[in-house]
Amino acid sequence: MTAPAHAATTAPAATENPVRLDALLARSARLHPGRPALEGAGESWTYAQLDHAVEVLAARLSSDGLAPGDRVGVYAPKTPATVIALYAALRAGAVAAPLDVADPPERTARMIRNAGLSQLLTSDRALAGAHRAAVRARDGAPAEGEALDHGLHRLRVLAPDERPGPLPAPTDRGGYILFTSGSTGWPKGVLLSHGNVAHYALWAAREFGLTPEDRIGSQAALTFDLTTFDLFSAAAAGSCTVLMPDLLRAFPRDVVGWLTEQRITHFVAVPSLYHGMLQQGGIADSPPRHLRLAAFGGEAFAPEVLER
Repeated sequence: MTAPAHAATTAPAATENPVRLDALLARSARLHPGRPALEGAGESWTYAQLDHAVEVLAARLSSDGLAPGDRVGVYAPKTPATVIALYAALRAGAVAAPLDVADPPERTARMIRNAGLSQLLTSDRALAGAHRAAVRARDGAPAEGEALDHGLHRLRVLAPDERPGPLPAPTDRGGYILFTSGSTGWPKGVLLSHGNVAHYALWAAREFGLTPEDRIGSQAALTFDLTTFDLFSAAAAGSCTVLMPDLLRAFPRDVVGWLTEQRITHFVAVPSLYHGMLQQGGIADSPPRHLRLAAFGGEAFAPEVLER
């Protein structure tokens, strides 16, 4: 399925790079304040509400000592609060590193150490796991923590004098870290600037014809690069990001039903999920009527299944 060639998008032009990722959100909050920006876990946030929450949390982080270029891990299940934490870290000038709560504590601790993360932003549900990982990263010493808004918490992993040296420009003013899968060893952090991620997000918003009326189904973990489309391409166009419950991924027919119920127009996933949706989920027989584009990446798509 593909977007119509004539679909208009409100995303800024590529020539406007370098663009800050949080500025994409702020721009849509100015242009589309009352439009839905984010839905999930029974919550719905307009662009104005989301941007305000991000601004307030970013100011709190900065006033409590978070400095531009500091590296911050975001360790929480994918919920609206987690998205707020991610955007707030970016707006505060930090380098944000999404972490997977399903990883063993020792694996997370190694990622914390290797990336030089000075703080962890976590949630009520993930707080115990964040403490376990932080203690391991600190060689057994407990991490100081404090509660934030939206059920979020902050753990201080490194003292100010323990922070690593500044990153090279432009990431000394913030950026993004995505970790490799670790299939050939321990995960390795890939450092990206705002401009690196924004270049892709803006291209995808235009290529896929995103508009403020569109609804993006977000199924991947925040640690997976597919979510840069779900979050930042959506923000660039003023579209709504709809967070799919994680448990649905194991049930292809439920995924197809969710796409229909949530009126999803754009969906990006790995081929293995589409295999299940085609072979057990019934999507070929009863395609979601609002879905205009289904894109894939991350692995090969079996030709005989793709032809269906």
